[in-house]
Amino acid sequence: MDSSVDNPAKWLDQLIHQPEDEHIVSVAVQQCYRYTQAHLSYRRSAGARYTELLQISREQLIWDCIADMFARDEYDRFVEFVRYFEDIPLREISSAEAQMYFRRFIARKVNDRIFRMLREYDGNLGKLYRNLRIAARSSSRVHVSKIQEGNWVVLNDYQTRYHNAELIQPEFFEMRLTSRIQTGEETIPTILSHCVDIMEESEGKPAYPLIGLAAIIRSTLQLLARNEEIFTPVNSLDIQQDFEVNNLISGVMARVHAKWYERYVSSGKLSDQVYSLYLRCIEQAIRSKVEDQAGSSLYKELKQHLPDLSRAQYAKNHRPYLEYLYKRVKAELATELQEN
Repeated sequence: MDSSVDNPAKWLDQLIHQPEDEHIVSVAVQQCYRYTQAHLSYRRSAGARYTELLQISREQLIWDCIADMFARDEYDRFVEFVRYFEDIPLREISSAEAQMYFRRFIARKVNDRIFRMLREYDGNLGKLYRNLRIAARSSSRVHVSKIQEGNWVVLNDYQTRYHNAELIQPEFFEMRLTSRIQTGEETIPTILSHCVDIMEESEGKPAYPLIGLAAIIRSTLQLLARNEEIFTPVNSLDIQQDFEVNNLISGVMARVHAKWYERYVSSGKLSDQVYSLYLRCIEQAIRSKVEDQAGSSLYKELKQHLPDLSRAQYAKNHRPYLEYLYKRVKAELATELQEN
């Protein structure tokens, strides 16, 4: 039996025809676990943050996927394996061919499970995914392609541009998209156009997992929605409660500093000095906004610390990070106000 582990065709054939054999089932579960783990690692490297979105551990997600694969029918057969492999001549194909089919089976079942869980967790994400796929298929700039059994949005010049480049990091993508969406009322085709602009302007891979792109758009829209009217409830507090307002802002700033430090400083995207400067400017801008509805711009706050800073330098080197962090802070304030 040991030799059959290296050739999925052997144990797959046995699993389908001898579902009562506990040893075969044990081998099959171990192999499914290994291949599912590898597929999720690939999806993770491709920007898919499923465990964060679903708020479950990677281990739990793996076992949920395996539970789906090993469902039995009324005849005690492993119905998912039977359906997928019944037309494949497992006793005739090579080990390499069997591994290819098995990888595809794993990818399809894992992707199906993840999408079903995402729809159950956030129905709007499933709707956004479908509308985004329709918009991409109607676009003249991108197309939808199957990669690793999943749908990807691909630039039409994919073959000639940065073929081996790294995928755009989700945080960077969301940061760029946040600065481009002007209102929560923009249509999906318009938002997709913003996404395509970002993909074309970057030196990253000119393709993105469709579900990953939908999650980024969903997160961005939620962030923008939480930012709307944020200062109205803050300013509605009694003017005598300055201490309460100061505590609220100070507490949020401290949490944001700790929450995003690893993502920006530990990862090397920003220096500790620049990161602290940005948050100091954001806090000053928020306090100014609370005291006076007109408030102060982030550019003006940063220029107080960098007197020679031009608007062109600000737009190129500082604005994306600074404005994204500003929106994150406002979102944290919104959450704090809702909870209290």
